Amino acid sequence: MQNGNDARFCKNCGKPKGSAAGTVTTAPKTGVQAEYKALETRANMMRGLAITCIAAMLFVLFLLPYAAAAYTSQYTVYNNMAGVNGSIEQICSIVLLCFALLPIPFLLMKQTVTKRNLPVTMSAVSAGAIAIYSAVIWFGSMLPTAVPFMIILSAAAEVLCTVKYIEALKAMDNLMFRPQAL
Repeated sequence: MQNGNDARFCKNCGKPKGSAAGTVTTAPKTGVQAEYKALETRANMMRGLAITCIAAMLFVLFLLPYAAAAYTSQYTVYNNMAGVNGSIEQICSIVLLCFALLPIPFLLMKQTVTKRNLPVTMSAVSAGAIAIYSAVIWFGSMLPTAVPFMIILSAAAEVLCTVKYIEALKAMDNLMFRPQAL
């Protein structure tokens, strides 16, 4: 009994022999596979950039003071969380930290079609809450610094990267389900 594929494929390694290597049917599939890999790389890069923006926001929140005064090192979110500046500031800073970390689990989980918009929604909700907090800091401080604007900028960049991540995932799905990919 002879297998019909014995003449086309190597018995040892399974690679195509001779004319079977570059047929018309495999050429479009390799192009689609290369395009899919490029989209997958772009999606992973955007997800990594979104998480990096969250890390940058946390860096700004914890290390840079948001008020310029003689005792300026006291006015950081970290010191507020420790209760140095009062109990209301402590509660607000803990809530801010929760909102800053909120998008991370949604960025790390496996994205299905039904859960696809969750990272964008959570990033937008998080950015809105952080923008409100930063506006309260800016208008409530006697000598505000540029830190609230840096916080808002990093939150906006994180939302933008999350949107681009979801767009790349949608493009990957569209590529897989178009007729040429089959």
